Amino acid sequence: MLYAANHKKIANSGEGYVNRVDALSAVNLVKASNSAPVRERART
Repeated sequence: MLYAANHKKIANSGEGYVNRVDALSAVNLVKASNSAPVRERART
């Protein structure tokens, strides 16, 4: 899990999103927190 400075969870490998916009928002939070690569998986 990845936590923000305020101790709120901002990423969890098992978390699912209903809306793509919500998922992209979480991705942007992760990108801003570090230089770790982020990969989008295709839906099946």
